[in-house]
Amino acid sequence: MLTPTTQALASVQAELSALRLRYAHTMPGHHEGPRTASIDGEHRAVAMRLRLAEFEEWRLQQALPTEAPNDPPQHLPGAA
Repeated sequence: MLTPTTQALASVQAELSALRLRYAHTMPGHHEGPRTASIDGEHRAVAMRLRLAEFEEWRLQQALPTEAPNDPPQHLPGAA
């Protein structure tokens, strides 16, 4: 379960990176100067996909373990 989850997470994070760039480029006023233009359909669609991808990233991160089998017990020195 861990490998498919990390692969899916890596895929979502790559998509997030691309979506964040696209979101910035579809921002009203990105090329025209001051932000006086209204938000168009493309920007809105990218924003919605960005939100969904951020949620998917969070959901996948919840399935990952927070401790490894070789982590020292919490009561020992050097434990986080």
